[in-house]
Amino acid sequence: LALVDVLQRYVRTDAESVKEAWAAEYANPDCSHGPKCKNKATCQYGKRVINMHILTGSLLDSMRKAEGIIARRYASSGRCNVCRAVEKKDDEPVEGGRSVLGLEIKPTFIDEVLDGFDPDVEA
Repeated sequence: LALVDVLQRYVRTDAESVKEAWAAEYANPDCSHGPKCKNKATCQYGKRVINMHILTGSLLDSMRKAEGIIARRYASSGRCNVCRAVEKKDDEPVEGGRSVLGLEIKPTFIDEVLDGFDPDVEA
């Protein structure tokens, strides 16, 4: 876009005037499908803030073991996504907070994966 187009389409504003609308967008509990979503309890499509289970540690060993557990139990490929999470409080990064790299484990698989990593449980 040319500068002229930007100036015609948008209005300059300060952070304080949009802070409330911005906070409301992040606090919205609904996914992009809206309040009538069929999978409302688990759907996270389009949410600004999502909850996820992250398995951290030695990634290659953890990934192989977690994918093996999922594939045995669910006869699927069991692929896990590598993700990064930053510790926050009140939507602001915590000073000295942790930045974690790990494997995202789907909620349906979490119990089996945790049992598979527990040394007290026979595999």
